[in-house]
Amino acid sequence: MRALMLLLTLMSLAATADTLEFDGRTIHYNLSPTTYLTPEVASTYQIKRSSTRNLISIAVLDGPEHNAPPLAATINGEARNLLSQLQTLTFREVREGNAIYYIATIDFHSEELWRFAIDIQLADGSSKQLRFEKTLYAD
Repeated sequence: MRALMLLLTLMSLAATADTLEFDGRTIHYNLSPTTYLTPEVASTYQIKRSSTRNLISIAVLDGPEHNAPPLAATINGEARNLLSQLQTLTFREVREGNAIYYIATIDFHSEELWRFAIDIQLADGSSKQLRFEKTLYAD
């Protein structure tokens, strides 16, 4: 039930998720404040809630449709701010029912621009580098 609450929270944020298509597959990725998680869900997933911490969520689907089957992946990444301060992003796999998604957190100062470099490796050997930048704001 607790895992379902995290899944529902992430799905509600999916409407604001960014997407990237490659080789007929779709990557959905999203950053959201950890304060959006209930204390119970945050505790279950050992995520510290903070106004200066964001949750990064990534899902890979085997097709362009929103209901395409999920794909397992190995995801590693890092983020750098404008002062070249580096944070290694440690992604954890979460499976809930048929859903598979990967989560990591990043700490930041308000109104801080971060450049993300995330490597996604699929079981079939295909890979994609996800690169984007976001300005993060404290709640």
